[in-house]
Amino acid sequence: MPLVSVVIPVYNAERTLKASVDSVLAQDFRDFEIIVVNDGSSDSTKAILAAYDSQIQVIDQNNRGAPAARNAGVSAASGKLIAFLDSDDLWSPDKLTQSVRALELNPSASLVFSDCCGLRADGTTSTFYSYHGAPSLEEMLDNGFEIVPSAVTMRRDVFQACGGFSDRFAPIYFEDLWLWFLARELGEFEYIPKELTTIRLRDKRLGPRYFVNGRTYIGLLRQRYGRRARGAIRQAYKHLAGVSVYEALRRMDAGDRWGALAWWIFAIRLRPALIAEMGGRVFRPRNLRRLVSTVSPPSKVS
Repeated sequence: MPLVSVVIPVYNAERTLKASVDSVLAQDFRDFEIIVVNDGSSDSTKAILAAYDSQIQVIDQNNRGAPAARNAGVSAASGKLIAFLDSDDLWSPDKLTQSVRALELNPSASLVFSDCCGLRADGTTSTFYSYHGAPSLEEMLDNGFEIVPSAVTMRRDVFQACGGFSDRFAPIYFEDLWLWFLARELGEFEYIPKELTTIRLRDKRLGPRYFVNGRTYIGLLRQRYGRRARGAIRQAYKHLAGVSVYEALRRMDAGDRWGALAWWIFAIRLRPALIAEMGGRVFRPRNLRRLVSTVSPPSKVS
């Protein structure tokens, strides 16, 4: 049986999937299997996967979201270690070698992660995540801690003990943040200060589900950790408010002033401190006039 099972969830990723799979096949560590879960794709994903023949194992399922697809991949896995890779991300050739070595050197570690590089549409790159160390559970509860799934290799028994990616976050968003908290309870994290993973950067439109799942995440933190999680909860609200501000600015640039106003109000409800923090820069008379200088009807936050 292979030591590592690489799990790749894919949904309509015909433009990036081949590069992602090829980055696994190019690893200098060879004791692995690749399990790709086709989560109901309607583009040419299935044909791309068929070309790999026996090099990969393919699981087809109806569209249920990335958490369910990753869980299905782990259920079919043979390896003692699970490495996650999203279908638009890439690995450096030594990603698995470095990750396996780190876990072998620390048997009490539940998972290992690395820094990440960001790849823009024009082909330029920059550091996307630089972590500067592995956190304790208390540090995570104080500040939150986001790890890109594509940067993680974890022990399968830890993944199973955590219950996998929770279906409370279906179809996507925040399921990974919650899993890292549970995994940290079961063992230390190992950190590799190298950019072993490349994340494709793109402008995402986040709908209402993002905020529903964000509040679910906050509720789970509060339920499991109580006041110990005050810092992580505060950071989560700050993040959701920041995403709302970004959407408000995007709506303003598009000329949707009422839509922007709705997003500003939503951001302030999430984080009232925004009024004091950003009042001098955002809530100037000129910007307020921009928000309301329209006769078009209000649009919903969507």
